[in-house]
Amino acid sequence: ILNEEKNLFTKIISLIILFAIISIIFTIYFVKKTVIVPLYDFQNNLMSFFDYLNKKTKNINTIKNNSKNEIGDMTRIITFNIKKTRNSIQKDRKMVENIAKNLDSLSKGKYSSELSEDDLSNKDLLIIMRGLDEQSKELSNFNKTLEEKVKQGIEENRKKDELLAQQLKLAAMGEMMGNIAHQW
Repeated sequence: ILNEEKNLFTKIISLIILFAIISIIFTIYFVKKTVIVPLYDFQNNLMSFFDYLNKKTKNINTIKNNSKNEIGDMTRIITFNIKKTRNSIQKDRKMVENIAKNLDSLSKGKYSSELSEDDLSNKDLLIIMRGLDEQSKELSNFNKTLEEKVKQGIEENRKKDELLAQQLKLAAMGEMMGNIAHQW
């Protein structure tokens, strides 16, 4: 009987060890599938976002995680904010391009505002845009005023030249009459 009890005890211990090994394997598989793989994907996609922010890439890989646990909730919140940030950055980049294009046009003496406040997400760019619009309007008004003053100056100089030419003619005539009178 002692031998049978020993055998039974050995079998029970073996079954407990086998059950523990199977439980550990299942737990490792479950943890890997529900925690480690989503965290690894989360890390890779977050690094992709930082590469986008640092202008190493032009695209962002969005994080896809449909799990209903805390990692899934965190992933959805961060994905929403990544998309919002990407859209904001794209609007800002478009605005900077438009500002640069308008500055180039302005330096060539042309200006047509293509800047739209609807495209802005950055208040600093809005301030720059408004300042650029204001400066360009002032410059345009200054150019108009300057053109008018130049035209007036040219007209005044032309009139002075005509008057001087008329006076020279009269002086020449007076001198000629004086010479004629002197000869008589």
